[in-house]
Amino acid sequence: MRAGLAASPAVRAAMRGNEPTAEQWLALSHPPEPLAIIAGAGSGKTAIMAARMVWMVEEGIARPSQILGLTFTNKAARELEERIELAFEAMDPQPGELPTVSTYNSFADRIVRQEGVRVGIDPESSLLSQAQTWQLLAESLNHVEPFDAIDSRSIASLTRMALGLADQCANNYVTPEQVAEEDGRILDRKEAYERDVLVNSGRRCELTKVVRAYQDLKRARRCMDFGDQVTKAVQILESWSSVAADLRQRFPAILLDEYQDTNVAQRRMMQALAPHGSNVTAVGDARQNIFQWRGSTLFNLIDFPLKHFLRAGGEAHQFLSLSDNFRSGEKVVEVANAVIGRVSQERRPGQPLEAVAFNGEGFVGTALLTDQRAEAEFIAGEILKYHGKPVGPGRPVTGWKDFAILVRRKSHMGLIYSVLKEHEIPVEVVGLGGLLQVPEVMDTVSWLRLVAEPGPGSNRWLARILLGPRYRIHYRDLAVLARWAAGRTRALSDTKKRDLPHAEGTKVPDETDFEPDDVAFSLVEALDHLELIPQLAPDALERLLRMRAELWALRRGAGAPLLDLVQKIVATTGIADALAASPRQDAAASMGNLRQFMSLVANFAPISGEPSLAEFLEYLDAAEDAEDTMELEVHQADDSVKLTTVHGAKGLE
Repeated sequence: MRAGLAASPAVRAAMRGNEPTAEQWLALSHPPEPLAIIAGAGSGKTAIMAARMVWMVEEGIARPSQILGLTFTNKAARELEERIELAFEAMDPQPGELPTVSTYNSFADRIVRQEGVRVGIDPESSLLSQAQTWQLLAESLNHVEPFDAIDSRSIASLTRMALGLADQCANNYVTPEQVAEEDGRILDRKEAYERDVLVNSGRRCELTKVVRAYQDLKRARRCMDFGDQVTKAVQILESWSSVAADLRQRFPAILLDEYQDTNVAQRRMMQALAPHGSNVTAVGDARQNIFQWRGSTLFNLIDFPLKHFLRAGGEAHQFLSLSDNFRSGEKVVEVANAVIGRVSQERRPGQPLEAVAFNGEGFVGTALLTDQRAEAEFIAGEILKYHGKPVGPGRPVTGWKDFAILVRRKSHMGLIYSVLKEHEIPVEVVGLGGLLQVPEVMDTVSWLRLVAEPGPGSNRWLARILLGPRYRIHYRDLAVLARWAAGRTRALSDTKKRDLPHAEGTKVPDETDFEPDDVAFSLVEALDHLELIPQLAPDALERLLRMRAELWALRRGAGAPLLDLVQKIVATTGIADALAASPRQDAAASMGNLRQFMSLVANFAPISGEPSLAEFLEYLDAAEDAEDTMELEVHQADDSVKLTTVHGAKGLE
């Protein structure tokens, strides 16, 4: 507590009615100079950012409009804005203006829109969506020479690798030519490096050509991606001092959220705005830095007080810590401290977390189970055990939305999702990669692939639909289709052999002589010739004829706009109707998954022209190939368990 003084009403409002603790007072009332706050998990960093803004206004250090707050996501920005509005309403008199709150990328984009002509950027340049970025990079492959070091058979895999390198170039503010030059030095000194290093350098050299072609295409098409927003802003600020000076005059007070997740380019943007001695506050926690694979560097935070943002006179300063955890029970905090304690102090500055008494003991458990099915059943059992019960004395009962399941990889989601559905537990998948594995979305995508791909590659999609609840084709009849297709395949390859005279008593092979998995002539083509397959059961034939008619009708509309086609599939096949009519308590969450997919389709747009089905399916291939690089908006209003990866959880929280 600050020398016995109580917080002002506005500061308490920023703290949601609570009095700041002693360490919170130190942080929010620190003098207006470079300050790095290590805000441990659950320590109230958003509250401190809002309270520090209030304190600076009340102390006359800055007007509200002179304060800039930056964070990563729109969700985090909205939360900070809500805190600020609540706090400033409690001021007397009210200032009549508010600080500016934005994401790092949105703030950079504003600079580029206003000053981009200085670096050859049209102010009207469009911002590429994630899907458009993937499409344009795939197109850039047509502008490079054939590869020697890279296996280019998988366009989705190649595109993913090139996109990763393009992102890393932007995150670290380097050009593809600089990367190629450095890798060239490695390749020139082969004797000094291991084989794996040399192989990776050779691949990277070839990928830099793709990245350069991609960057040239962006310029020619007058568009930018998310990385360009920051790199172009840095280029402007570092090349035109007058632009940086104007922004420094407009925003003499800057607060930076989640600073451990910033990359080199974002740090250089902030250094251009806040030179040594500036009133800049960075809030973050190196112990929560999990996005290094996306280009973030925890050294932005570690070196903030020691190298990057010094006090006036070039003096270094130490960190302030927020260590009281207001979110978790004592045992949870204990385990967290034990886990992070294995990391050297130099890489995790700040004090250990301390549990706040009113959260109780909490609970941490482990289970050693026989297989993944047993693990999924255990998870479902734990959720059912705690659902509908109070989480603590005087606390509300636990709803479905209070549970989250975190997995290491998206491939682990499928079985957990299925088991939860068996127990009628509402579950919503967060992220496109995992979303593509849920039944209602898989069924929709299967129909899309059948409409687009009549060849052998569509066999598994057709089998999924035929064996599903709409047509209920038995495995026996599916095997009949497969044997017929296998027979036609063999007939095509053995035409000459069949035309030769056979010895007396020698049997001419027919489709019953082949195994169902010996199929190259596709099952969809077998569907087109049902009248020639007498071994099918009558009821199976009836259902197959119905399915064929529906597929043919959908194919006739394949040239329609993509969203119209998907809506027609959902309507024709009854996917949405079945969910809407279901009495199961998890049906609403399944409908939410389908809505997320429809939203993805609606927002999928090429750089020019109408989105095509082929382009969309290629994009889904890339999403399945990637591990958590394509994200979706989360429908958190639904009362459902959230299933996501560990990396996705940070954004969800």
